Amino acid sequence: MVPALQYLTNVSYSAYKTALAGNESGANDVTAVASLGAGSTNPLDSSSGVALTGALHAALGLSGGIGINTSTGTCTLGTGGCYNGIITVTNNSSLLYYRSGVQAGGAYDFFSVVEHEVDEILGSTSCIVGTNPGNITTSINCTNGSPALGTGAADLFRYSSAGTRSYLGSANGSVAYFSIDGGVTNIAGYHNSPDGADYGDWDSASLRVQNAFGTPGISGVDFTNDGGSIVYVLDAVGFNLNPVPEPGTLGLLGAGLALFAAFRLKRVR
Repeated sequence: MVPALQYLTNVSYSAYKTALAGNESGANDVTAVASLGAGSTNPLDSSSGVALTGALHAALGLSGGIGINTSTGTCTLGTGGCYNGIITVTNNSSLLYYRSGVQAGGAYDFFSVVEHEVDEILGSTSCIVGTNPGNITTSINCTNGSPALGTGAADLFRYSSAGTRSYLGSANGSVAYFSIDGGVTNIAGYHNSPDGADYGDWDSASLRVQNAFGTPGISGVDFTNDGGSIVYVLDAVGFNLNPVPEPGTLGLLGAGLALFAAFRLKRVR
């Protein structure tokens, strides 16, 4: 995949939980919020806040989120030239397949690649130490408390077994999976090995858009046919699930992706 660039906004755990509860829109949301418990401090670390992507920060109705400009500097979302994130796409046609003609064995589906990065801009990133969730790391990203880089929203739903959260100082290959019911239901396993991939991505047990190393040689994989694991993540962390997009939604998404597209290979992971 090609990493997205963005800045995260750190908010207090209580502010995040209040906004999350206020945006509940279905049974899964109620279950996810309940799994956080009744406390007012971060269940992973009482001294840590929650690092939100700009898109998630806005979706929760919070103001003052931090965005990124085309010079990769910080900016205030809502101002001119300030974006939730920037996706850089290679112009090397041998690495990307555009669903036309014969796909090379090592080529990545362009649409799956871009969707993967959009998911990270929306809010699937992890703040585990050592990860590079497509962020420009600064003092405002993933900070406060211990673990050293703080907590990403999706990290609050990361488990190693029922009732046991998984948030190591550095991932070591142990079991970690996403769950909205306190670890009882394993929705998808995380890639939890220190091999350069993002710890917020899935393992390679199934064909999914958010797999750590993508799905080279495979086309047509998206969130509608890969089991829906990333839909659970984005729904749980604060977005509302709408089964049927409004007419203008897909057009806006297309415009946003076109805006983010540039032509330079960062790295394939």
